[in-house]
Amino acid sequence: MRTAKLHHYVPQFYFRRFANTEGRLWVWDKTTDKSFQTGTKSVAAQSDFYKLDEFAALGYDPLTMEKQFAGIETEFSLITNQWLNWLMELTPREKIQIPTVNRQIVSTYIALQFLRTADAKDIICAFEDCALRNALSGEDRKYLQAMYLMDVGLAEPVAKKDQDSLAKPPARDSLSDNEKTRIHTEYLWDQDFIGAVAKRIEDSIWIFGRNLSEYPFFTSDNPVAFKTGDNRKWIKAGFLTEGTYVVFPLSPQIVMYCKERSFWHKVAVFDNALSPVDFSVGLVEHENAGQVFMASRFVVSSVNDFAFAREFSKTIGTDQYATG
Repeated sequence: MRTAKLHHYVPQFYFRRFANTEGRLWVWDKTTDKSFQTGTKSVAAQSDFYKLDEFAALGYDPLTMEKQFAGIETEFSLITNQWLNWLMELTPREKIQIPTVNRQIVSTYIALQFLRTADAKDIICAFEDCALRNALSGEDRKYLQAMYLMDVGLAEPVAKKDQDSLAKPPARDSLSDNEKTRIHTEYLWDQDFIGAVAKRIEDSIWIFGRNLSEYPFFTSDNPVAFKTGDNRKWIKAGFLTEGTYVVFPLSPQIVMYCKERSFWHKVAVFDNALSPVDFSVGLVEHENAGQVFMASRFVVSSVNDFAFAREFSKTIGTDQYATG
């Protein structure tokens, strides 16, 4: 009998960038408030997370999705490894060369990284389960997808529009694990769905921040963070709205911003450039807040210092850091 395979929804090559000199990660579990040291294999992984039993039944490779991810991970790793080397040597405001094809690869990777995680899978499957329970039409289900990308608050009334059906006992059981994997995979293979996010990232202003302080950037088991342009709050949906931008740590020293071009047009001069901002510990903590907010469970660092993570976690859902 085939044993279950551990599938990483955040790849090991990425976590290795955040490992200490011994190749180990420090991890803070925000659900238990415990920190521990571990290897890169143990974080952001689930058994058979992408395995499709339907493919196996038809004689196809059930791990097709996992293998496709491996291809783009390799390309992204090669591209960004080069960037990391350059960015540590550049002077502020200096630009790096990013060919169009590399921009497309990185944009697609970031879109997939955001939507492939356990957190995204849970949200997508919750919407789909609601649609199935309420027998929504194909048009309404597509609207649900679109609203997830634009504003999760606008999607909820669609799923709840038939109040009578919500009051009745469900006509079907909840989604099985295999159904959830199938639904999640369908979304990840939906070119329109993925393409909407990737195109937004590709068309954005890309700016790189360099952290020379002794306090590193964090990452997490859900590392692609989104921030709104108006009040600067971290969000988990609605990331195609005007002004919302990506904050993605590439290493403990480098963070990447992808800023929506029309709202942030004043910083277009820094496209593909190293930011002139000098990152103090306070500014590093400001970006680390996004990783604490986005994390499904685990916040990852090269050092065992999660005092700020603990402090910030207690404020999630309040306005304490809304304008930070």
